[in-house]
Amino acid sequence: MSDHVANEFLHIVIRPLEGCFHRVVSASLRFFGTLVVIGATLGTYADGATPWSQHTIDNTLNGADGVKLLDVDGDGKLDIAAAWEESGKSRLYLNPGARDALYQPWPYIDVGQAQGVEDAALADVDGDGRTDVISSGTGSFRRMKDELRMTIHFAPTTGDYRDPKGWTTASFSEAVAGRSRWMYSVAIDVNRDGHLDIVSGGRYRQGSWPAKIGWFQAPAQKKRDLSRWRFHTMGEAGWIMSLVGQDMEGDGDVDLVVSDRKVGKEIDLRGARWLENPGNTEQQKKPWKNHIIGSVHQEVMFISMSDMDNDGDLDTVVPNLKPSGITWYERLDHSGDSWRAHRVDYHSNLGIPKAIEVADINCDGKPDLVLTWEASTVWPNCGSGVASSFFPTSHGGWIYES
Repeated sequence: MSDHVANEFLHIVIRPLEGCFHRVVSASLRFFGTLVVIGATLGTYADGATPWSQHTIDNTLNGADGVKLLDVDGDGKLDIAAAWEESGKSRLYLNPGARDALYQPWPYIDVGQAQGVEDAALADVDGDGRTDVISSGTGSFRRMKDELRMTIHFAPTTGDYRDPKGWTTASFSEAVAGRSRWMYSVAIDVNRDGHLDIVSGGRYRQGSWPAKIGWFQAPAQKKRDLSRWRFHTMGEAGWIMSLVGQDMEGDGDVDLVVSDRKVGKEIDLRGARWLENPGNTEQQKKPWKNHIIGSVHQEVMFISMSDMDNDGDLDTVVPNLKPSGITWYERLDHSGDSWRAHRVDYHSNLGIPKAIEVADINCDGKPDLVLTWEASTVWPNCGSGVASSFFPTSHGGWIYES
C-alpha cells in the first residue's frame, strides 16, 4: 500500500466476535479510493507490539467515505455498505465468509448512483423484509436546481438480492427534502407507528441554504413512492458528523445524539448535544429541544457512546479536531443535562483524531478507545510502531488502552 494513504482514514466500526474478541475494524480512506478491513483475533496480538493486518476489499472507485456494518442477507456474517463520494455511488459488500476469500476483494453490489454521497446507511426502508441502502449526499458543487441529494436504493423485493439489475433507486425531490446538503442518516421509528422513518443531518456551505437536522416521516403504504414522505425540521445545524438514536431520559421515545463540527448560517451549535423527542406526534413535527453534552464551540468529529465507567448508563466519547484531543463525558444523572468532562491523555503529535469507537480490545474488562487520525508528525509518511499505551492497528489508526 502506498504511504500516501497514511493521513486519510475517516471512519471506524468495531464488532465483537465472542466475548471480548474482535474481528473486524472497518475504515475508509477518502481520497485514494481504498476500502479496507483490519482484522485480528486478539490471541495473535496480545502483546500489543504487532500491527494488525490490513486487507483491502475494494480499490476500484474514488473517495470511500461513510461505512456501515450489518448482516444484510441473513447468513450470519457482517456485510458492509460504503459511500464513494468522488465516484458518486454507493456499494454494498457481501461478506464471502471463507477465511481465504475474506482477505481478498469482496463481491459487491452497485446499488445505485448518489450525487456527492457522504454516508451509506442500512435499513429495511420499505418494510419488505430486505435491507435497503440510504445514501446521504451533498450534491454537486454547481448547486444545480433540484439535485438528488437524499437517495434510497431499494433492494429487489423478490429474486436474487445480489443482482444489481433488481435494485431500484429513488431520490427525494426538492419539494420534500428542500435544498439541504445531507451528511448522515439513521433509520428510526420516530413516532412509534411501526414504520421506519429516516433522520438526517446536513451541512451548511457559505452562500447556500441553512443546514438542518430533520426526519423524513414514512407513509403507512407505498413507501417506494418518496413523494408520499413528509419532512419535519428538528433544528438547524452547521455540519453534522454523527447521529445516534438513543432514549436519553428513559421515557420510551428515541432521542437523537448529535455531533456538529461547524458554525451554521445563523447559529453556532458546535459540539456534542442531544435533541429531546417530544413524544407527541404533532410536537415531533416542530423543532426539538437541545440538551448540551460538551465540547461547546469546538470542532468535534465522529463520536461514540459507551458505558465508560461501568455505572449502567451511556457516556459520550468525543474526538475534537480543533482543539485537537479526546474527551469523554461522564453522564451524572437521569436527566441527561449534567455531564463531567474527562480529558484523555492524547499526544497531539500522533495526529488529529477523526473517528472513535469503544471496545475491550485486550480482554482486561476495561473499555479501550480505537481511533483514526490524520496529520501525524510522528509518522508523517506511514505510521507504524508503538507509542506509550497506544497499540497500532494499521496506518492511521490506534488503540488507546484504559
